[in-house]
Amino acid sequence: MVGERRARGDRIKRICSFLILVIMRLYTAKNIKPCKGISVEQDLPFFGMPKKSKFLKNLMVDNLCTHPIANGFFILFIILAAVISAFDGSLHSILVALVAVGFAKYRLLLAFMNLYDSYHEMNSFVTLTDRGVNTMMKRNGRVKYARIETMPWENVSRVCCHKDFISIKVKREYRKSTNFEIVYIWTDDISLLIKQVQHLWYKAMNEKESTFYLYSPCEFDEVSDFICEKYGNFERVLHEVIPSDIHIDVVIIPPQGDNNHYTLCTIGAGAYNMQIGRDKFNQEIAGYRFQIPEQLEYMIMLPSDWPLDKDAMKDEENYWPIRLLKQIARFPIVTNDWVCEGHTVEFEEGDLFSPKLPYSCVMFTEPSSNIADGVDILNMSSGKSLGFMQIVPITREELAIMRSEDNSEMYERLCRDGMLDSENIYMRLRVNKDI
Repeated sequence: MVGERRARGDRIKRICSFLILVIMRLYTAKNIKPCKGISVEQDLPFFGMPKKSKFLKNLMVDNLCTHPIANGFFILFIILAAVISAFDGSLHSILVALVAVGFAKYRLLLAFMNLYDSYHEMNSFVTLTDRGVNTMMKRNGRVKYARIETMPWENVSRVCCHKDFISIKVKREYRKSTNFEIVYIWTDDISLLIKQVQHLWYKAMNEKESTFYLYSPCEFDEVSDFICEKYGNFERVLHEVIPSDIHIDVVIIPPQGDNNHYTLCTIGAGAYNMQIGRDKFNQEIAGYRFQIPEQLEYMIMLPSDWPLDKDAMKDEENYWPIRLLKQIARFPIVTNDWVCEGHTVEFEEGDLFSPKLPYSCVMFTEPSSNIADGVDILNMSSGKSLGFMQIVPITREELAIMRSEDNSEMYERLCRDGMLDSENIYMRLRVNKDI
């Protein structure tokens, strides 16, 4: 008997799923397919939401379509109550059934109202990437876009396509570990959106996972334009010949205006998202991570007489700052960690960057104030906030002092004493300087 009931229930589920598939276009990992002529070269941001009334109507419709068994039970319950009332000549049964179903739907409506209010309070939006569905937050601070969490494509159970929006639902086994069991996206071109979703989902589920992180052409242009506008036009680009995980170009900005130094800056490191602390139970970390960007590019300042021509680069004494930039750019990937201003990196003891200089450690700072007034954030059209971090070589003794005191207080003291002024920073790298 139990087996027969289970088989009957499975048949009902398949029939309901088929009807929804025909009427509402329900997609799962089993029926998605690659879409010819569709390519997604960068994150797809979806800003904006409908008015509250439309939001609630859309979500109620989605609930009816994606939970046919539960809603079918409600209908049968009302029909059964109506039959009972017809037989006993009383409205008691049908009224009880209507009140019970109405109460259940009212609680669902309240949940959707709370969801709408939370979306507006967080000012959230969604971005689609090859790694998953990101729930983002739009802020008023210098870091304009912050990622709340990501639903990887392998965790998605189904996508339901409606007239002007889609709903993306997480698998049951992952629902306890997420704040957003269902993600909703509104668009004017629903046919294009569902093709893009299928493209990204199919690629993530059927192609070998790539560990190579690249900017899209649009993102690359935005980063390049920002560097030229804020930090100065670059005359040369050192392209990475054999990249591994990220493709790092290093642009060379010559001395110009009041800046008597070279500025070397990476392009490509910011294609990787740093894994900033995401412990739900540590509110201090959770709040702090929204104040710093997840993507970073790195820069270093060199004296104006630093040899940077092609032949000079063959000498490690001249090339080490570029090698250091590339090492630091990969540090978050290798360690699965993150950095921000005031953080330090310690290399092997005795492993000096140059035998003529005493430095074997690095401190991270914001760009010096003379470089575009310390501008360090690019809010990109793809819904990312890209930061620019300056690296300052330091000695092991300076590192020990920093670690013996409160890190933030030490950083503030260095700023106050002018140690992080651009001239003091690049003068530290003069080989003939008495240190």
